[in-house]
Amino acid sequence: MKFNLLFMNLKKDLPDLIAAGIIDETTAQNIQEYYQKKENESPNKLVIAFGIIGAVLVGLGIILIVAHNWDYFPRTVKIGIAFLPVLLGLLFSGIAVFKKKGNIGWIEGSAVFLVLSIGACISLISQTYQVSGTLSSFLFTWLLLSLPVFYVLDSVIAAILFLIGITAYQITTVYNYPKQEDLYYWIFLLTLIPYYYYLILKQPTSNAVSAFNWLLPISITISLGGFAHHNEEWLFIGYMSLFSLFYLIGKLDVLLKTNPSIMVLDLLEQ
Repeated sequence: MKFNLLFMNLKKDLPDLIAAGIIDETTAQNIQEYYQKKENESPNKLVIAFGIIGAVLVGLGIILIVAHNWDYFPRTVKIGIAFLPVLLGLLFSGIAVFKKKGNIGWIEGSAVFLVLSIGACISLISQTYQVSGTLSSFLFTWLLLSLPVFYVLDSVIAAILFLIGITAYQITTVYNYPKQEDLYYWIFLLTLIPYYYYLILKQPTSNAVSAFNWLLPISITISLGGFAHHNEEWLFIGYMSLFSLFYLIGKLDVLLKTNPSIMVLDLLEQ
């Protein structure tokens, strides 16, 4: 939508820019072709949204139905029910990759369903065999098993859920009682950075990149406090250094090009 509005406004101004000698006919044609290509590549956001919401509702509905009748199932049935959503998620993901390639709604919906199914499977297996554990250990296992999903399916929503998940893991680990330092958050974060960089190169002006531009700094800001367990006196310096680093990273050319107005200026200068 924002590209459509920007393209329509710019299209009205192109004749005036040509008449004023600011750009020539070739540059005007390049600008038109660029925005026309962006418009054609822009996915139907409504379909994607309904696909994701549908996957979430179906997954939650299955969990509620099973949970209501859980005590009446024998153990073998419980195990089968625990793995059934994961198998369905893998099936949907396979269809999305091989049969619906390029269909963003299928890809995002399948990825979200698979990620939720993995979490449900872990919970059901733990409940069936009475496996004790903490919330942080549950999140760690869930995140570890969900890590390949956004890489294999190229799912932005799955990557965002992963980022939210590792932030929740850090909070439950280092901000809970008893407090403990944990470096697994930073390892998980490093596994996410290549995908973020891939999105910047692939779709620098997309909503996905804008979401990561906000969520990543927020997650790191929240998680940095985990180092204050034995180094409280250095925390102020650490946060000031972190915010300075954010400012310098924001000035990098690769991130400046995520702004549509910067890309228009680059075209005008050609």
